[in-house]
Amino acid sequence: MLNIIMYHYVRNNEDYSYDCYCRRFSEFESQISFLSSKFEFISPGDIEKIRYYLRRDDESACLLTFDDGYKDHFLCSKLLASNSLCGIFFPPINAVKGELLDVNAIHYLIGERSISTDELLKDISRQVKEKGLKINSFKRLPISIEDYLNQDVEIKHDDTSTVFVKLLLQRDIIGESTRRDVIHECLKSFSDITISEHAKHLYLSVEDMQQMRLDGMYFGSHGLTHQWLNTLSVDDQYIEITKSFEELEKIGLFSEIHDPKVMCYPYGAYDSHTVDILINQNVTYSMIDNGGAATGSGRSSDRDMHHLKRWDTNDFWNNQWRKPCMPFRI
Repeated sequence: MLNIIMYHYVRNNEDYSYDCYCRRFSEFESQISFLSSKFEFISPGDIEKIRYYLRRDDESACLLTFDDGYKDHFLCSKLLASNSLCGIFFPPINAVKGELLDVNAIHYLIGERSISTDELLKDISRQVKEKGLKINSFKRLPISIEDYLNQDVEIKHDDTSTVFVKLLLQRDIIGESTRRDVIHECLKSFSDITISEHAKHLYLSVEDMQQMRLDGMYFGSHGLTHQWLNTLSVDDQYIEITKSFEELEKIGLFSEIHDPKVMCYPYGAYDSHTVDILINQNVTYSMIDNGGAATGSGRSSDRDMHHLKRWDTNDFWNNQWRKPCMPFRI
């Protein structure tokens, strides 16, 4: 089996003005050391070994992946290179070009210590009323903002206001472009820096990634504009996939001749049409977000090569004892 582990933010929150759910860098170091003691690390480019471990039930190895192209990943790359290890990084092309992803804008708005989520929710409600925006209830039915805010919410880790903000901005305000407009107006109201400045501070520069490439790291596609592929037409999915690889090659992060062609589905979302396109485009393998070890594949024509499961870094971390651990279900 192959333990593919994904990372997003790897940072120390106290170094930033906003908090997000992250792996501290010292924890990342500790986890890499722990994983090195348990598994053979596989290069994303070693297809023969990848296929070997996918076929094995009695042996396991580890492969590291990093989503969304955060600046945090530059230090991760340096640590890996210093230990003669490598991973594969998935920067969305629109982030590479300086666009702030909606998901990261929401992280900032909720995590910024100077922003009250109660005030943020009031501003979103104001925009919904003034612009006549349509929203869906939790049951996916049309609803007024007043009735929306009177719905019962399941509280796990966040307070009520935070839950409503997340759901409205991620899903329940109807229309992706409409939600983006609301998010951008919130950023203008609650932040002193521009959207492009947010993006510049958050994402790797092309020069950063080219250096990582020189240090032995691999890069794969996370889409052209980081969209839910299963919500797009076949033609739009084709553009998202093919153009993303073209852009990666254009800036020297990927070679059609020398590198494996690897896809990481944004939000873990894809459908049978996505897989058809990937096979047609000779994509080597693709990754989903479902937790667990990747197993059972290995034939070059096997569609399962485009459904490879990944663990989250937190599956290999014991929060109670603040140290690395093995997943309970491995």
